[in-house]
Amino acid sequence: MKLHERATVDWESGTSLLGIDLQKTPNIAHTIAIIDMKCITDVCVCRLMGAVYGTRNLYKLDLRGCGNITNRSIIAIVQAVGDTVKWLGLASCTEVSSQGLGILGEGCSRLDHLDLSWCKVDDWALLQISNANEFNLKTIILMGCTKITDDGLASLQLLRWTLLTVNITGCIHLTRPGIDYLRSLLIWGHIVCG
Repeated sequence: MKLHERATVDWESGTSLLGIDLQKTPNIAHTIAIIDMKCITDVCVCRLMGAVYGTRNLYKLDLRGCGNITNRSIIAIVQAVGDTVKWLGLASCTEVSSQGLGILGEGCSRLDHLDLSWCKVDDWALLQISNANEFNLKTIILMGCTKITDDGLASLQLLRWTLLTVNITGCIHLTRPGIDYLRSLLIWGHIVCG
């Protein structure tokens, strides 16, 4: 673990954050990045969220590549930092279900960046995210989400007032008319497709 001057906590292989009480140092962590660590489980995330609960200043949580976390971790994130986190990376977290993404949408009202690349996102999950109360999503990255169809993409129209970027590179079940339809609905945003 490294504590940087820029108020960032990185978790490197072989180190432990679980012994740190971030509540005693409430201004220490604005960003926590635990990237590509397949050994991270719900127990680790729940303990980490217990450590940051109440700090009110965690803005970026990057769990990309932590493929063993499930909805239990999502619930812990929502309970601990749901009202402060703005940036959440869940790329390749394939055990998080559509239900978990719905919980995330309902519980993280300040979230403006969501990376769901290579997750098991389907049309129902996009609808849950789009229907979330008070969601202020500006960027959603859906690279490699092969279960999304034009119907799911169309549900993002509910976010058309805030959504600036939609990345759908590698979403193989989308058609040109479906992409063009969403593009026509986005007020300020653009679509990235590969």
